[in-house]
Amino acid sequence: MEDMGVDLFNFTHMKDIGDTRTKTGGKVTLLGNIPPMSLVKNTPDEVYQMAKDCADRYIEVNGSAKGLLLSIGGGVPMGAARECIDALLKAAKEY
Repeated sequence: MEDMGVDLFNFTHMKDIGDTRTKTGGKVTLLGNIPPMSLVKNTPDEVYQMAKDCADRYIEVNGSAKGLLLSIGGGVPMGAARECIDALLKAAKEY
């Protein structure tokens, strides 16, 4: 990806962020990896935990949070609960 000039990769939440980090060689910033509909279907506590788990997995493989933009994939869905968005932001700020 780096050879093609890619410096930011937004990919599906259906792929493990740690595996994706390994496959991109650690040189491409990853954007993700929270399921978009979690903001509609899950509680704020569940969204917070998903975000923490995602960041923890990334750090496990990468050694730090460098190169991660914690985000949902594909944009904010209609019906997203403000409390769930806040939970995602809270987790992101902790990393």
